[in-house]
Amino acid sequence: MYLQRNQLSTKILYLLMFFVIFFYPTSADGIILKSNSYVFIYYGICIILVMWYVIGKKININSILGILAVMVYMFVASIVSSKVLEGTIDIARFVYILLPLVIFLFNSDKKVPAKFVLIINEVLTIIIIVWNSFLIFNVELIQNFTTNYYSQFNWFTTRTFVENSKPVFTFGIYSYGAFFYAMLFIFWVYVIFSKIKKNDPFKNRYYIYAFSFILFQILMRGSTALLLGIIMLVAFLRRIGKSNWSFLVVPLFIAVGVYFIYVQDYDWTRLVIGTSTNGFASRYLSTWFQNNFQAVKETILGIGFTIPATRNLVYSDSGYVVLFTMGNIILPVVLYVNLYKSFRRNLPKEIFWLTWIVIMLFELALPGLLYSKEIIFIAYFYMSVQAVRDKNYYDAISD
Repeated sequence: MYLQRNQLSTKILYLLMFFVIFFYPTSADGIILKSNSYVFIYYGICIILVMWYVIGKKININSILGILAVMVYMFVASIVSSKVLEGTIDIARFVYILLPLVIFLFNSDKKVPAKFVLIINEVLTIIIIVWNSFLIFNVELIQNFTTNYYSQFNWFTTRTFVENSKPVFTFGIYSYGAFFYAMLFIFWVYVIFSKIKKNDPFKNRYYIYAFSFILFQILMRGSTALLLGIIMLVAFLRRIGKSNWSFLVVPLFIAVGVYFIYVQDYDWTRLVIGTSTNGFASRYLSTWFQNNFQAVKETILGIGFTIPATRNLVYSDSGYVVLFTMGNIILPVVLYVNLYKSFRRNLPKEIFWLTWIVIMLFELALPGLLYSKEIIFIAYFYMSVQAVRDKNYYDAISD
């Protein structure tokens, strides 16, 4: 009875994570939800989910002390920078640092049945494929629903992507979409290699699921999506190709067809090299982050949780720079080192490096480790791949 209750509790946690990551609204009628009550409720839910995920294991005193040390450092940095830069301390920003620290420093004993995990993620993948197909073919009902309830940053960014037929699903912008598609791709690749029974007449659907996320990366036509899409395609060819070369013919023809029919005239070189507003080079080979570096130079410790009143700082476009701005070299080193250790503890070796590369490349585009949905997703991803690792699909459906 206890085990049944515990399993039910874990399933509820998994479903709540699923909803928050993929379907929690970010806007109403295209207007970004950012009222104090909305922010309080949303981050309250995120904190509850993270604590629920880690609670139950033996308390690790060293992990608690590590979190306290980082938070003390950040509050000291906040006090100093509020004086030097004449800003106000936004206490709510402590959640951005607390959530990843808890996930990375604590272990979890939450186990979800493999059958349940695969059903949920298969339903999710089918929804994404159908939803994005409607966006690609300009179905007005889905376009309006997406921009009304899942806009990001401002009222026009997501609308622009949707009107240009980009398959952004509920992620609002292609950079976020590129990350989540890459991670879901990795999940299905791992499912394929988890001792799937050879006589399963429907096993090829997993190849279709994995390849569909590569296709969406191509169709989003963004620098982050392009980079991750290339990595995914290489992984698809190297790993999946070894086990089923004949099945590669169809997806390769589709990829080539999409490229020549849909995106061959797109200026990929200009996209990657950059313009004044887009591309990796425009961020890292310009003075885009100059004010951030100057703020760190003046405060020494970083700005902490302070919002400077007179400095035009960049809070997006690079996770590395944003973390450096907040906590000098200390904060990014602490987070990335502990992320690496967390991956080592929780991920199977078959997908460890691919997952690590995706995360670190995404940090070039946006501060993903400060994005609450990404942190919740990392816990969700751990639970998903561990379920597949500990009990393969066919054992699961025979229960």
